[in-house]
Amino acid sequence: MQSLGVFAFVLCIVAGCHGNTFKLGACPRVVVMNNLDFDQFLGEWYVVQRFNPMATCTKILYNKTSDDSYTISEKSRPLGLNFNFHYQFIKPRHLNFLRNDTTSIFRAERDIAHFTLSTFGVIDTDYNNYAVVWGCDPVLFGSIQNVDILSRTPTPQTNLIKSVKETLKNLSIDYHPMDNVDQTRCEDSNSNSDGSSTDGDRNTNNIIAG
Repeated sequence: MQSLGVFAFVLCIVAGCHGNTFKLGACPRVVVMNNLDFDQFLGEWYVVQRFNPMATCTKILYNKTSDDSYTISEKSRPLGLNFNFHYQFIKPRHLNFLRNDTTSIFRAERDIAHFTLSTFGVIDTDYNNYAVVWGCDPVLFGSIQNVDILSRTPTPQTNLIKSVKETLKNLSIDYHPMDNVDQTRCEDSNSNSDGSSTDGDRNTNNIIAG
């Protein structure tokens, strides 16, 4: 068991630990939204909870480019260093939808520099206030998993977290690795440290449309 724990720790390092959790076994079957309007889903989201967060001030931007393709990018302050510390930016990654009948299941191009998750499903959203995004990629005899609770504002509605966790429980998703992402003392900036703007088929890993 000790060697297994060491292996899991090494996988965590390899996976970048960007709010991810290693679990034994395949990705669980997760029912996502059947009809997601991805254009309404676009824009900036605050990550208010995720698995084992290793950063603060985390935001995710879903964007539509001039050629009508979609991208995802993320910025945060790693290791909770909120004071006088530059944001870490994960460059925009192009998205591909994995099912012709839904835009709820999508895969982002790999970012080897950050070893981030690539396959996602939107479990629930009302577009204007909150969203729940599930991610899972198989690795060896296990999987790297994550759930993001997203909000359009840094401080979500008080009953949101409780409601989302009840939904996750009903889907048999272990939400215990989830923790708050600190969104306080975060500078409001729309540009990278270099001054540039931040705006910027396949196995679905058992993520299914409901």
